Amino acid sequence: MAIGVLQAARERGLRVPEDVAVVGIDDVEWSAHAIPRLTSVRIPKERIGGLAAERLLALVNGRRPRPTVIFVPGDLVVRESCDGRRLTRAPA
Repeated sequence: MAIGVLQAARERGLRVPEDVAVVGIDDVEWSAHAIPRLTSVRIPKERIGGLAAERLLALVNGRRPRPTVIFVPGDLVVRESCDGRRLTRAPA
């Protein structure tokens, strides 16, 4: 969807990142090839899948894991769709 936002911005005469910054999620392969290249949050899908599989196996084996919130941090991949000089990370 973020790549579509890049195109929609261009069609409306907006400049990326001068007028609007765009950030995608999941860092799909196309992100690095979009014009401008798309800043994205890379999601650790293998880690998330592993955690989900562990919980599913626990259920299958009759254990009832307590509901929990699991935070799995991603990586911010800064490219041209955001002005990286103005981009800051929130404190952890």
